[in-house]
Amino acid sequence: MKIIRRVYFYLLSLISIQVVLWAVINLVRTIFSGELITGVVDWLAGGIAFVLVGTPIFLMHWTTIQREVRQDQDVEERNSRVRSVFLYAALLSTGIPISFAIMAILNRLFTQAFGLSATVAVLGGTQTHTDNLIAAAANLMVLVYFWRVLKNDWVSDPNNEDRREISRLHRYLWMVYGLGLLTFGTHQALRYIFTKPLDFGRSAEWGLAAGLTLIVVGLPIWLTAWSIIQRSLARVQERQSMLRLVVFYLLTLGSLGFTLVSLGSLAANGLRWVFQVESWTLPAFIDLQASQLSTLVLMGTLWAYFDRSLWGTVRAVEDELRQAALRRIYTTCCL
Repeated sequence: MKIIRRVYFYLLSLISIQVVLWAVINLVRTIFSGELITGVVDWLAGGIAFVLVGTPIFLMHWTTIQREVRQDQDVEERNSRVRSVFLYAALLSTGIPISFAIMAILNRLFTQAFGLSATVAVLGGTQTHTDNLIAAAANLMVLVYFWRVLKNDWVSDPNNEDRREISRLHRYLWMVYGLGLLTFGTHQALRYIFTKPLDFGRSAEWGLAAGLTLIVVGLPIWLTAWSIIQRSLARVQERQSMLRLVVFYLLTLGSLGFTLVSLGSLAANGLRWVFQVESWTLPAFIDLQASQLSTLVLMGTLWAYFDRSLWGTVRAVEDELRQAALRRIYTTCCL
């Protein structure tokens, strides 16, 4: 029953803090907008209601949790897996909106730099810089608070294995998130490169603006998470973790699959061109296959990079029978 109660208190704390956070964000946005039309007044009333209901719920549950943590003599509450999941989930649920707010601002700036209206931006086209800055600042304050709570928990017990496992998952989630942004952004940039100059137009520049935004934000996120992951490999448990293997298998096999699909599509259309089923010129062929070419270059690079990381992780496994089994899994999936 104790674990059920713990899950309940942390879950209510997480939900209520998100409700309050976004209600406050919308309230501040409404105040800064300076508009007092009926719809805004209704939204303002709804936001105040969410704050008035959500704040006491969060404070009641969170103060109870913190009091039990301070009173717990055997530190069971502080070192529980549920608490670690909650704290890292709080960091993730506030960190990602901050990155989206930054992307919205950058996307509008890039879009305007290409001579387009900010309203056509893929990210945040209907928002303003003030809207995004408010969201980023509010989420940052909550993130800093829970990061300090988590830091104190690490100081109290730096060798807690449950917390290490959740921390590992948190690092890999950020790595995959940053890699995803970087991948989509690079794909858009490559498509722009492979597109014929005559077909650039407004839509191509619109896509390039979105791609540059994703690259500028995704690259530092991926590099930071990846460097932290690499430094953590000093511990044997990190090098041999099952999570690391699963992530590398998914990234390697997924990128290999996309590479083969795009290669097959290019080969099929290339043969149609060679046998004069289609009367394309070389520039026209490259233009029509811009998406497939971008995917081939990008996913081929990812496959080559993470394939090496995967086999390095497999070789770190001390049990030779397990190594053979892991190689067999890769071979089977590729056949």
